[in-house]
Amino acid sequence: DLLGLARHWNSRTSNKLEDLCKRWDLPVKGDTSEFKGWTFRTRKKKRKKNAKGPPQFMPKIKDDDVPKLAEYANNDAMREWELFTLLLPKLSSFKQELYINWHTLRLFWEPWLATDPEKGQEIIDQMEAEIDRTCEAAGITRSEASKETWFSLMRQALHDAGDDPKRYEKQGKKGPLLAVAKDDPERERLENHEDAQVRALLEARNAVKSWPLHIKRVNRILRQAESAGGFLPVPLKYHGAHTGRWSGGEKINLQNLGSRGHELVNAIRELLVAPDGHELVIADASQIEPRVLAWLAYQE
Repeated sequence: DLLGLARHWNSRTSNKLEDLCKRWDLPVKGDTSEFKGWTFRTRKKKRKKNAKGPPQFMPKIKDDDVPKLAEYANNDAMREWELFTLLLPKLSSFKQELYINWHTLRLFWEPWLATDPEKGQEIIDQMEAEIDRTCEAAGITRSEASKETWFSLMRQALHDAGDDPKRYEKQGKKGPLLAVAKDDPERERLENHEDAQVRALLEARNAVKSWPLHIKRVNRILRQAESAGGFLPVPLKYHGAHTGRWSGGEKINLQNLGSRGHELVNAIRELLVAPDGHELVIADASQIEPRVLAWLAYQE
């Protein structure tokens, strides 16, 4: 709740409790480093791999140290309460914003959406196959497509096509390099190059860089649902952007599921399963931000 209030007041800066206390001239939050290694139960120390000898145990907390933990916890709670009393009056609209903040939290702690693990594995397998397909078409391995070797292969392909690799370079920290970042105009020229091998090499590079990110996202969705009993908590950050809109959480951001890109990226939304008696629909959210802002301003 406090984090939501802090973001509402200023989402452009760090809103960790320690920083909030400094910003609002409150007593310091306290340092937890002195508690490192403290334990109430028998715990083995982490050992280096293949280490020999009898196991070593962490020292248990002493009775005299317990009050220190209590003091830290009490101080933590008081600082949060003081910040709550400072930030709550600064809400732009109590009626609207308190409900939205509460609703955002409920999306996470009262999940309704189920997931389809079989569909998820099917999508992952197809994405892996897409990486293999593009690498095979370029005549290179995954390792060659993802490492520095690829730049040498691309330079050679451009040279063989009668093109000068320097036309596609930009200045990097360690000297000139091929400009293949998403926002590099040279990359678009390579994507539309007249030589098939040049195009194939770039497609393979893009595949080994982008598909693993989508695979991780699918795995995160499935794991998070599994850990919550099969239902997917929706992790959104209330007032995550300075305009007031949400930002994504837990590295899955359900706000930007694909709809206009590759069919496999679009298929990620098919992992979500509506509860009995409900349906999931795809709606055009064009101009959603100004419309919600108008509603928040009571301009219905």
